[in-house]
Amino acid sequence: MPVYYFILFPLLGGAIGWVTNYLAIKFLFRPRKPWRIGPLVIQGVIPRRRKDLAAAVGQVVATELLP
Repeated sequence: MPVYYFILFPLLGGAIGWVTNYLAIKFLFRPRKPWRIGPLVIQGVIPRRRKDLAAAVGQVVATELLP
């Protein structure tokens, strides 16, 4: 196996990992407002579930931080 494989494969794996992490974080928050394409609705996970997330964080604060 050529020596440059020991440099090429980690760099390629790191680049692929960086791109997938970037896209995953981006898709958590974007799009903020729902896109409607026929019956399909596309929206970021956190904006879509912000009420549930706020209730869960409020519950944790009320039970753990303010006893």
